[in-house]
Amino acid sequence: MWGCGILGRVVRDALNLFLGLFVFLGVEAICISDGRGKMYTEELRMPTKGMVGIAIGFLAPVLILLVLQVILPLPLIGRIAIGAAMLIEIVVCVVLLRVLSRFVITIDSDPLRIGRARYRLHRIVTCCPTRWAGWGTTYRAMGMRHHPYPGEQNAVWLTLTDKAQVLFTTHHPDAVCDALQAHRPQIERREP
Repeated sequence: MWGCGILGRVVRDALNLFLGLFVFLGVEAICISDGRGKMYTEELRMPTKGMVGIAIGFLAPVLILLVLQVILPLPLIGRIAIGAAMLIEIVVCVVLLRVLSRFVITIDSDPLRIGRARYRLHRIVTCCPTRWAGWGTTYRAMGMRHHPYPGEQNAVWLTLTDKAQVLFTTHHPDAVCDALQAHRPQIERREP
């Protein structure tokens, strides 16, 4: 059990550095808590089917271009241009898989961090554990409304002070809402 002080943050950061090693063990989510709901960290990884789908979408054109280069007699400059396009396609695929395949939810100080997004706790009005047929996180600005359709993923649905809404995937929606309320008791918990 960790405290939420400097030692707890150091331990959490050290574990976050090594979370990538758990991919090879097939771990989908890692949840760390101090037992009092004060610190919460969870790393989620995209299911393998989703990653394969993204990779196929990017690598199929590369294979087609490769076959065309072998079959068609092209001048050297044409082969270089097509090779550069294939290389760019592969780099974009790798970057997207790296960025979109995982995200970390962290609650330990004022901002709630979901991936690269940060939300100040005083902006959160409600927290609602729900089910969602999506992956990752979505944000709807004031006036736009989420219409989450039920699915297989556990998720948390936040409403902010400016009526904006944030919906994100988590394996432990009740623990996320508990940790948010432990940091800021004014956050209202709603049931779906």
